[in-house]
Amino acid sequence: VNGGWSTWTQWSGCSTSCGRGWQKRSRTCTNPTPLNGGAFCEGQNVQKTACTTLCPVDGAWSDWSKWSECGAECTHWRSRECSEPAPRNGGRDCHGPELDTRNCTSELCTHASPGAEDVALYVGLVAVAVCLVLLLLVGVLVYCRKKGGLDADVADSSILTAGFQPVSIKPSKADNPSLLTIQPDLSTTTMTYQGSLCPRQDGPAKLQLPNGHLLSPLGAGRHTLHHSSPAAEGADFVARLSTQSYFRSLPRGTNNMAYGTFNFLGGRLMIPNTGISLLIPPDAIPRGKIYEVYLTLHKQEEVRLPLAGCQTLLSPIVSCGPPGVLLTRPAILAMGHCVEASAENWSIRLKKQSCEGTWEDVLQLGAEPCTELYYCQLEAQACYVFTEQLGRFALVGESLSMAASKRLKLVLFAPAACPSLEYNIRVYCLSDTQDVLKEVIQLEKQLGGQLIGAPRVLHFKDSYHNLR
Repeated sequence: VNGGWSTWTQWSGCSTSCGRGWQKRSRTCTNPTPLNGGAFCEGQNVQKTACTTLCPVDGAWSDWSKWSECGAECTHWRSRECSEPAPRNGGRDCHGPELDTRNCTSELCTHASPGAEDVALYVGLVAVAVCLVLLLLVGVLVYCRKKGGLDADVADSSILTAGFQPVSIKPSKADNPSLLTIQPDLSTTTMTYQGSLCPRQDGPAKLQLPNGHLLSPLGAGRHTLHHSSPAAEGADFVARLSTQSYFRSLPRGTNNMAYGTFNFLGGRLMIPNTGISLLIPPDAIPRGKIYEVYLTLHKQEEVRLPLAGCQTLLSPIVSCGPPGVLLTRPAILAMGHCVEASAENWSIRLKKQSCEGTWEDVLQLGAEPCTELYYCQLEAQACYVFTEQLGRFALVGESLSMAASKRLKLVLFAPAACPSLEYNIRVYCLSDTQDVLKEVIQLEKQLGGQLIGAPRVLHFKDSYHNLR
């Protein structure tokens, strides 16, 4: 009787609690056991695979800043930040106060004259009365608005506590064009791949993808949001999730970068005309913290991204940061791509550049996730990356068959005026993403060129046939 292998055991736990380690599984030649001179089982009885466990980093205080000048209240102050290093991967936060104050004396320091406290009390009472009157007026206006049957077509921050799914928003009334209006597009399909969306901290602030209705429960107010079919367009909804957005363009010459200051209310950064944006949901930044967040689009010649074999770059290379920032909920990085997604034809990976400068695969779309820090939603022309760890990302694909194709865009430009008999036509063959087209249009503006006809999309396949 020849021997036969038993089924594989479950993978063991990672051999290390911090850093890179190994996990293994095994099987035995007992199904059946070789008898009477039968052949032993062929193949290996133990398999090993690498695993990585993130190490917690406890936060530490920076040095105190210099004392401020003595103010009119006879006090001055100094501050420090929990940033050397900032807590990461579940590490403990800094203990102690961020702000230190003490009494001081100077020429600006004035002492209250007799009766000044009574004046301050009266001023405070008047201010409170004015605030109450304003609140009453606002309440009356809101009541009149609801009485008139107007729809408040605004997605509030409670949507973010329930999950991220495509929804359609009811069109606004014709007599109120200022309301937000989004028309659903039922022609787009959505491919979703995930690692995990569990935040590092336990408690009521967890953000998960529920199976129930997206908008249950909602806060106070009238909302006309409706749950759509799984094929509804999600890009416009994601672009409108944040009601508190802070966006500033950098000075001229830095068109591929945006930055802003954010607190616990969250917000959104975007680089115009590129399809690249970064959404920070409410409560992703701890209360009491203020972060300077940036979003950068890199040119391929500026960043070295090694590609091997049949690999090809499918998206722009985008950085968001600072990398060590502490987020308690996933941020959403949106960027375009040029792949005709198909699990049979493509092996698509999300790559992230490490602190040492090397590029690592953090998520393989369609495969069992090796980490719980990333989630990816791939749509027809856009990719949405959910992550609590900011950094530099890119989407890379490897063709699995000759049917694999990516979209290229053919664009033709010519001079606006032709002073001589020569007439030059410039032909560009680009990846079908908004950021590349924007770069070409900016170049042609400097050259005085004009677009000839509408851009054409070409499907470039991994085959030996001519490009038609």
